[in-house]
Amino acid sequence: ILDATFREPVWRDRAAELAASQGVAFSGLWLDVPADARYARITLRTKDVSDATPDIALSQQAVDLSKISWHVVRAGEDGPAA
Repeated sequence: ILDATFREPVWRDRAAELAASQGVAFSGLWLDVPADARYARITLRTKDVSDATPDIALSQQAVDLSKISWHVVRAGEDGPAA
């Protein structure tokens, strides 16, 4: 399991390439959370190992989900994924 923002396509590609080079299956999942919820979750963290910051949360808004080839999961919402 690789856990990161993977905002840039090159990093998503490298994750898939890493799996292929090791001969293992790869399933890319993009967890999408509404911006206000994402920001709130990050600002409430204390003593957390994540390097996520409010600025990173805001920068994720710029990702065009229509260009994500991974399976998009609407985390934190009711209803089907995109």
